[in-house]
Amino acid sequence: MLYQSSDLSDKKEKKTKIENANEDSKPPAFNGDCSSDSDLSLPIGDSNWNKVYPDMTSAGLFSYRLKDKTEQLAMRSKQRRLRRARWLLKSEGMTYKDRQAYFKLKHKKREARIWEATRPAREAKLDKKRKNESWREKSEQLEAIYRKPAKLLQREKKVVADILDAEFPITERTGELDDKEVAQISHLKYIPPEVRQLSNKEKLARRKAGLAMKGIEMHLSAFYQGITYDEAKGKSYMVDKLNIMWVRDCFEEAFVTLVRNIGREETRSEVALNKRKWIPVPVGDSSSRAVSPHLVVNVRVRYEQGEGKTCLLRSLASAFHHLGQKHTGSVLASIAKKYANVPADEQLKAAINAVKEHDNVYNKVDYWKKEKALAKYDLIRDSNENPKLIVLRGCDGGVQHAVSVVGNIIFDSNKQKGLVLSKQSLDRCCNCNGGFSRIHALVQFRK
Repeated sequence: MLYQSSDLSDKKEKKTKIENANEDSKPPAFNGDCSSDSDLSLPIGDSNWNKVYPDMTSAGLFSYRLKDKTEQLAMRSKQRRLRRARWLLKSEGMTYKDRQAYFKLKHKKREARIWEATRPAREAKLDKKRKNESWREKSEQLEAIYRKPAKLLQREKKVVADILDAEFPITERTGELDDKEVAQISHLKYIPPEVRQLSNKEKLARRKAGLAMKGIEMHLSAFYQGITYDEAKGKSYMVDKLNIMWVRDCFEEAFVTLVRNIGREETRSEVALNKRKWIPVPVGDSSSRAVSPHLVVNVRVRYEQGEGKTCLLRSLASAFHHLGQKHTGSVLASIAKKYANVPADEQLKAAINAVKEHDNVYNKVDYWKKEKALAKYDLIRDSNENPKLIVLRGCDGGVQHAVSVVGNIIFDSNKQKGLVLSKQSLDRCCNCNGGFSRIHALVQFRK
């Protein structure tokens, strides 16, 4: 009897130790919202990449980061062992067959949670892949039309116009702009960079100036040309050497890529500049970032998104910069590109880890992603000065955009200025039919 009592005591002590160890292994930032059974609760494998080490040389960084990675892998291994031990304790007394069925059920539930958590990112990735494949086929068709040396026939011009209008429809984000320089450009042409020999005229000019000519070549930078319409004179004329950055900011990326590909193909075919074809600009292609003046706040968005998918981290970086936490903002902006193409969950974890490590004011975290908890939260009515990172869900089901909020100011990395916190502003941020639907996930940093 004494032996049995001691055995039971040892089992209870072992169970308590495992449960306590399991509690210690949970990431504190998630407030128990993520189950430790899920890989979603595991730490970011390389979240300490921006740490300052005693030796910051390349060899030193490699050594320290390798050590950090080993420690993180050991912690993951420990979590898996604890999970297995917890399952063994809960299945104690079962037959072998029942225990295997229990393990199978636990694995199935765990995989279902992970699958559901990553579903929005997967759907967004598939949707983008479908659109890219569709556009690739259309762009190849357009390039084939422009590859012909002869002038375009009227029916070919109609085919080009129909394809471009279908691929770049007018939406809330695209269409005619108030900027006349953009709105009046009807055609574009791309001239790639070129290296050529000096012409006789250029050689004569250098000879007169006493300059050497041996080994000298002419390097020409890439530029765009456009056709615009002068309403006062009632005629069209060519605008030469449009700035590359300006064109990229004013027109959709896919359309600009098409123009560039056609320009490169014509250069390879050695088509003379005055014989190169013009690509018509579809009405829905101009990227309209204009926002109603009453929605704009005179607060600068310090870190803009640019071409990468960095809205989540850069909007938060701008929010911290606005609050005076410039170092934290700089760190968040610097890691944005690193996490540009990973799921939103991973980006949120990276943001949480970076803030907890580098910010000494807003180092407490609230993380809500369950629909029931978020339904009780009114973002507009319950506003406060704590920086909040919000993944938006549009009426089309998309969760591809995130913004940050401080007080009554929205920091959207697609805008140069902050927006007033309102339903109308959130609709503009979502940029889809129907606008803003609800909050998909919310992280609040507080003192």
